Amino acid sequence: MFINLVIGKTTFVHKLLLNRDVMIKPNVQELRWYHGQKQPFHERLKRDFPEMMIIQGLPDMEEFDPSISRLIILDDLMSESNESVAKIFTVGKGK
Repeated sequence: MFINLVIGKTTFVHKLLLNRDVMIKPNVQELRWYHGQKQPFHERLKRDFPEMMIIQGLPDMEEFDPSISRLIILDDLMSESNESVAKIFTVGKGK
């Protein structure tokens, strides 16, 4: 999903995560929040979702176990994204 709005993205994603057991199937085994800069909101994420990994920078495809269902959130990383990020969402599709 890609949402390009000026406001409300973080609130939307937070509410989605709070209701993920109902809203997302199959159930998510792993939560990863990738960001460009540390934000005060990250403390709330840590409190509300202690199992979530909050990581600065772009994800590395090599670190993902394909047998685990995960939700990957890219927060303010559009300008840093590259072909390797596109592969996260396309590798294995159509099989």
